[in-house]
Amino acid sequence: MSRKDLKWKCIENCGACCRLAPLERTEAISLLNEEQQKTYFEMVDDQGWCKHLDKTTKKCKVYKTRPDFCHVSFINAIYKIDLSNHSYFAINNCRSHIKTVYGKRSKQLRRYQREIHSIK
Repeated sequence: MSRKDLKWKCIENCGACCRLAPLERTEAISLLNEEQQKTYFEMVDDQGWCKHLDKTTKKCKVYKTRPDFCHVSFINAIYKIDLSNHSYFAINNCRSHIKTVYGKRSKQLRRYQREIHSIK
């Protein structure tokens, strides 16, 4: 499968994007407006994770009412990503972030790789 055939997808029970540690996410935070930054900092727990992440299931406890900056569409808009044409960019961002959060040999990264390669 060529890289242009790959399609971006979020995997369940990952939670890597919920790693909000401000010192690790300076670029992302810089893209938010003042109000969004305030909300962001209020969401960070003492271990650098989103306080709304259920750490057992790795699911968001406020998914339906999560802030706009937690939506994939918001992230895509900031980076001007059209997933129908530029999935590889989004895939690389997810891979990189999963590696940073869980490690390059993590089960989350292996699951992500399998999922990306199984999408038709």
